[in-house]
Amino acid sequence: TYALGSGIRQSGGAFTLNHVTIAHNTGGSGFSAYSADVYAAYNSIAWGNVGHSGFSQPTTSAECNIDSGANAGIAVDPQFIAPGSGENYHLSDTSPAIDACLTGQASDLDGYARPVGAAYDMGAYEFQLNELPTPTPTETPSDVDPGHTQLYR
Repeated sequence: TYALGSGIRQSGGAFTLNHVTIAHNTGGSGFSAYSADVYAAYNSIAWGNVGHSGFSQPTTSAECNIDSGANAGIAVDPQFIAPGSGENYHLSDTSPAIDACLTGQASDLDGYARPVGAAYDMGAYEFQLNELPTPTPTETPSDVDPGHTQLYR
């Protein structure tokens, strides 16, 4: 048997993926297109899908993607916060998907404005930097290092 798209299976017509995250599906590629069809992938991540690869075959057009199968982009770990059973596909602060794309959509899946930083992030979520509050007098230096900014997601 041939493993078909376990995240998305296209069976006809033209199809475009833009700022999509397809991750940790089982039974086939994250995205699979019927061999005669046309599809394009932009600013997207297809990673950790069990069965075949991220994107099942080369696209007609692809730009700024992470693809575990290297068909539509680079095969590099996108470094999600808690993939799989954790089901948190936001990007960690060391993700290679951050500030990687020159163009993109105006907002992410959470409704946050894009871009945050020098460029657009790959995938469904734009990485957000948030500063921790100023330490209170009861906090010790082990809690917050004075004079340094600490960031969290």
